Amino acid sequence: MNSVRTRKTHAKGRIPKKMAEPLDEGPAGMRKGRYTKAEVELIKERYPELVEEGLNDTEIARRIGKELRRSVDSVDHKLRRMSEDGGIERNSNRRDTKKYTEHEIKVIKQRYLEFFGKGMGYTGLAKRIADELKRKNSSVKRKIQEMRKAGKIGEGANPQERKKFTEKEIELTKKGYSELVKKGLNDYQIARKISVELGRKIGSVHSRIKRMQEKGEIKENPNEEGKKFTDEEVELIKRMYVELVKQGLNDSEIARKIGKKLGRSVNSVDSKIKRLRKNGEIEENPNKAWKGFSDEEIKLTKRRYAELVEKGLSYREIARRIGKELGRSFESILKRMRELRKDREIGENSKKVNRRKYCGEEIESIRRRYNELKEQGLNDNEIARRIGNELGRSVNSIGDKIKKLRRDRRIGKNPNKEKRYSDAEIELIKRRCHELVKKGLNNKQIAKEIGEEIGRNTGSVKEKIRRMKMDGEFVDIEIIREREDILGVVQALEDFGEEE
Repeated sequence: MNSVRTRKTHAKGRIPKKMAEPLDEGPAGMRKGRYTKAEVELIKERYPELVEEGLNDTEIARRIGKELRRSVDSVDHKLRRMSEDGGIERNSNRRDTKKYTEHEIKVIKQRYLEFFGKGMGYTGLAKRIADELKRKNSSVKRKIQEMRKAGKIGEGANPQERKKFTEKEIELTKKGYSELVKKGLNDYQIARKISVELGRKIGSVHSRIKRMQEKGEIKENPNEEGKKFTDEEVELIKRMYVELVKQGLNDSEIARKIGKKLGRSVNSVDSKIKRLRKNGEIEENPNKAWKGFSDEEIKLTKRRYAELVEKGLSYREIARRIGKELGRSFESILKRMRELRKDREIGENSKKVNRRKYCGEEIESIRRRYNELKEQGLNDNEIARRIGNELGRSVNSIGDKIKKLRRDRRIGKNPNKEKRYSDAEIELIKRRCHELVKKGLNNKQIAKEIGEEIGRNTGSVKEKIRRMKMDGEFVDIEIIREREDILGVVQALEDFGEEE
C-alpha cells in the first residue's frame, strides 16, 4: 500500500528533506527499500550524538529506527555497512558480550556432569548455572549447546528429556487410536486422551501419531479433513462481515461472531475471511486489533509518568492511572513505558514493586511445613495457602517457591494430587449442561450451579467443561444455544416452572 506520511521531527527539531515522499510500507507502517540520501545524512548526524550519550549500536538503532520509521534490524545492518565503508566511526560503547572465563567454563562442565545424572532438563540446568554465575539463562543455554557441539561436554541429548516409546506404549497408542477414530475424534483430541493413559505430554503423543501415519502403521484420520464452507455459508460470511465492520469490530471479533452463528471455530472463520480478502471478494478491515500510540499519547504518557513518579507511585499504579486517562489497557501502557525506559526517554522509578526475597529461615520453614502438611494429605495449592497465611505471603509466591525447591531437589514430590472427576460426575456434568443451557445460563453460571451440586469450585468445573468440549464429548454450549429452537426453549421453561 502506498500512502503519504509526514515525518516526525527528530531531537534537533529539523525535518530532513524528502521526508514527505510516498513510502513503500511494510508491516505496522515500517518503511522498506533503499535508504535515501536524506536518511543517510540523518544517520551520520545523529550517530555521533548518540554515541556521546553512551548508547551502544543496538540502542542507537532503536532510537534512529523510530525517527525514520524503520525496523531496528534494518538500521542496525545499515550502521554496520556504514562503519565498514568508513561512513561513520566505530562505536566505542560495545554491546554486553562478556566472554566466558576459564573458571566459568569449568563450573559449567562440573555442573553439567553433576546434574546430567539426575536427569535435569537443559532449561532447568541452564537456570541453575546462570544463578551461580550471575548470567542470563539464554546466554548459559547457548554456551552449553556450543560446548556440546564442540564435544567438550555430553554425548548427545539428555536421555531423560526424550524418553523413547516402548513397544507396549506403541501398541497401546495404535489400539487407542483406532478406537477413538471411530468416535469421531481428531488427532489432537486422540493424543490428549492417550497422553493421560501413558503419562506423556500431548505433543509427544501427537508427534508419534503423525510419524506412525507417515510410515503407514496406522491409517490417516478421516476426522482431520476440514469441513468445506457451503455457498450459503460464504454468502452469510460476506454479508455479516460488511455489517460488523461498520459496527467497528476487528477481524478476531468478527470471526468469533460469525463462528457462533455457523457453529464453526474462530480459527476456521478467520482463515476463510483472509482467503476471501486475498481473492478480492471482501474489502480490507480498517478496524485493527492493535492501535499504535500517537505522538500526543506518547507526550501525555511521558508527562504523566514524571508527575506520578514524584507522587511515589509504582510502575503498575502509574500504568493503571495513565491507561484510564487514555482509554487503553493496563498491559499496553506498561509495555509502552518499558520501551520508553529502554530508549532513555523516561527515567527509572525509585519505587519498585515490593518483592521480598526469601531468607534462609523462611525457606527452612517452608520445607518443614511442606513435609508436615504433605503427610496430612494436602495438595500443593492447599499447602501454599496454609503456609502463605503463616508467613504473610501470597499463595502464588509460596506456590512458585515450592516448585523451585522441588526442581532443585530440596523437597520431594507431593503424592496428594487434586481429586480427579469420577465417571458419575462427568455424566452429571453432561446432563446438567444440556438442562441449564435451556434456562439461558452462560458458561460461568452453569459451572457455578454444577459446582454447588458436586462440591467443587466454579473454576475447576468450568475448566472441566472446556476440556470436555475440546475432547468432543459434547457440543459447545454457545452453539447449542444458537441452534436451539425457540419453541423448545419456551417448553423447557414451562416444564421447569411446573416442577417448581
